[in-house]
Amino acid sequence: KMVMAVEKEDPTLTQQVKVEEQLGNYAALDTYFSDETGKPIKLETIFDKPVVLLPVYFTCTSICNFLQAELATALNFVDQTPGKDFNVVTVSFADDEDHTHALASKRNYNNLITRDYPLENWFYLTGNNENIRKLTDSLGYYFIKKKDHFYIHPSTLMVLAKDGKIIRYLYGPNFLPFDLGM
Repeated sequence: KMVMAVEKEDPTLTQQVKVEEQLGNYAALDTYFSDETGKPIKLETIFDKPVVLLPVYFTCTSICNFLQAELATALNFVDQTPGKDFNVVTVSFADDEDHTHALASKRNYNNLITRDYPLENWFYLTGNNENIRKLTDSLGYYFIKKKDHFYIHPSTLMVLAKDGKIIRYLYGPNFLPFDLGM
C-alpha cells in the first residue's frame, strides 16, 4: 500500500487518497472513454497486448507533468518494443477534462520520445465520472477532487496483462526503464 503525502491540515486525506494494490485482480475493461481525437473507445479494445497505464489529470501544474515526462523518457530505454510488445495508456481521472486536453498532452509528451514509437499505440483518454471511478476503483487508485481542476492523488502507474490482470504497480515520480520492462 502507498499513501501520497498530503496536506497536514486534513489528516483524513490519507484515508481517501491512496493506492490499495489489486495484484492479480482485473481492471474494469468494460469502461468507455474518448481518445485524444474525441473518438469513443471501449478500454478493452486497447488490450491486445500488455498495457502500461498512467492515471493523471492533463491540466495538473505539478506532479502529473513529471509523471508523464518520466514515463516518456523511460519508454526510450525499455528493451521491449513499444506498440509491438505493449501499449501505453495515459488516462485522465478528471471528469472536467476532454479530448482537447488529451491531445495537447499527447503532443507535448510524445516530443520526448526519441526512439521509433508508433504514437497510435500511446492512448490519451478522458471520460465521465462513472467510467473514471469504475476504472480507478478496480485499480485500487483513490483520489479526491478538492475543487475544479484541482485533485489530490497518488503518483502511480500500473502494468496490466493483455487480459486486464493487474501485474505491477510502480510509484513515481521516477520510473526506471528496468522496472517498466519487468
